[in-house]
Amino acid sequence: MQIFNSFARMIRGMPPTAIPRALDLECKMLNNDATNERFDAKEDVLSILCFGRFVQLARIGGVLRFENPLPLDHIEFYKEVTVRLVKAKELPEQAMTQFDYAFWRVI
Repeated sequence: MQIFNSFARMIRGMPPTAIPRALDLECKMLNNDATNERFDAKEDVLSILCFGRFVQLARIGGVLRFENPLPLDHIEFYKEVTVRLVKAKELPEQAMTQFDYAFWRVI
């Protein structure tokens, strides 16, 4: 399954104002699928769920740090989406700093 690629295509085609709601719905669906063990791409699902949680928290000024690194191409995509959301005022400006804290690791 190409869950992440399908998700990325969907999000790229949306206006920024629609992304938070679409992300919430996608995460609910993925959580339901995870509960019922209906997917094969666990890394993709975990990645999308992490980003969904990040956006939820960033909207209210919260932040967390994900302990398991996500694939670099996922992080790059999420950074692009975060920039779009900040520019559209769907996320506060500090979400950029919060993103770096949540997803980037110093090796």
